[in-house]
Amino acid sequence: VDGVTTAALLGTFLRGCGLDPVARAARRQDGYGFGTGPADALLESGSSLLITCDCGTSDHASIDRARARGADVIVVDHHQVPEGESPALALLNPHRQDSTFPFRGLCSAGISFYLAAATRTRLGGSGPDARPLLDLAALGTIGDVVPLRDENRVLVSRGLDRLGTAPRPGLAALMECADLAVAQPTPRDVSFRLAPRLNAPGRLGEAQLALDLLL
Repeated sequence: VDGVTTAALLGTFLRGCGLDPVARAARRQDGYGFGTGPADALLESGSSLLITCDCGTSDHASIDRARARGADVIVVDHHQVPEGESPALALLNPHRQDSTFPFRGLCSAGISFYLAAATRTRLGGSGPDARPLLDLAALGTIGDVVPLRDENRVLVSRGLDRLGTAPRPGLAALMECADLAVAQPTPRDVSFRLAPRLNAPGRLGEAQLALDLLL
């Protein structure tokens, strides 16, 4: 759930910036992490910038392969950071030893929300408002079972407000399937009724179905 919500959040934001992102979910049969096969597939589609979502911190071989073919790689991840310098153009991970962000408990969806907000600031406010993406940040945060305190508590509180008042069409349909017709969904509703349904496609076959639904 964290991976697909991160990809959906950044894909939606970048599209709002006027770009044409190609959002692809990992396939379980390709193994874990950011593999060389998926890297090659994205490069062959013409991508010159790859952003990994909830993976990539340790996948140096794939990042080196992408760089050798002229592409930049930005890693958005929250898994443990190995020793040594990352070959990525940027590694956004709260577990970096040199991180000065005061909270290290963010999942990738939370990191991606702050990335979108910071990008809008860097663009002088001309990019899309990141606040409508809070529902995706909340889904990823709850689904990844990170501590619901500090920054995460704020993201989830505001994100559930958004989910209850202005759900995306795909999420509205999913909530209907889950008999979740409440104006204010709770973390328990997401944990036991929405997150498993978003997680299931990747376990059974293609996680792309969940990503497409969120987009």
